[in-house]
Amino acid sequence: MKKLSKLIKSVSILGCVLLSSVSVLADSNKVVKVTIGSTMANIDGKNVSIDVAPYIQKNTNSTMIPLRFVSNALGIDDDDIEFDTKTKTITIEKDDNVVKFFINDSKYVLNNATKNTANGKLPKVEIKDGRTFVPFRTLAEAFDLEIQWDAKTKTVTMSEKDDNDDNDDNNTNDNDDNNDNNSNDDNDDNNTNDNDDNNDNNSNDDNNSNDDNNNDNNDDDDSKKN
Repeated sequence: MKKLSKLIKSVSILGCVLLSSVSVLADSNKVVKVTIGSTMANIDGKNVSIDVAPYIQKNTNSTMIPLRFVSNALGIDDDDIEFDTKTKTITIEKDDNVVKFFINDSKYVLNNATKNTANGKLPKVEIKDGRTFVPFRTLAEAFDLEIQWDAKTKTVTMSEKDDNDDNDDNNTNDNDDNNDNNSNDDNDDNNTNDNDDNNDNNSNDDNNSNDDNNNDNNDDDDSKKN
């Protein structure tokens, strides 16, 4: 009995640990920061060094970031990143999405749909210092990331979107629908009141008309008597 009791306690403790780990993983979203001209990046609050620094592409004024480093920092394994040297195509799989970038091209493919890189000047994916660089806004669109740009420090912050954001959007839409419905209800009430007022006015007009008719009849009678 004692051995059984110890076994049950051990299983319970292990279960709690596993549940806690799953909860932490589910709640944690990767946050990646890179700075123009700096080989020091930040991942979830920890500084890490990178072998190439982000830069500004001169002809398009676009912020270019190292594709593989940022992909790894966001939790994408090297096994999910493939580089075809013949076609100069980089294929990345993330969740249920497949993204393809092409060297020296301003187009990319997301789930078989061809898209233009972000920024009206159409910056091209390029290789610099032996690393593939992509416009950070394009990567954010492809991976559905939240992004921030700090002009003072020239720092890009990227993070995965929180599921709560979608719920907030849905709640906002629901509230808008409710407000629209309430507005329609108010309009209906106003229309009802207007109709009631019109009916009251019509009733008063009818009564006034009847009074006028009665007065006319009385005048006629008086004339006849005279």
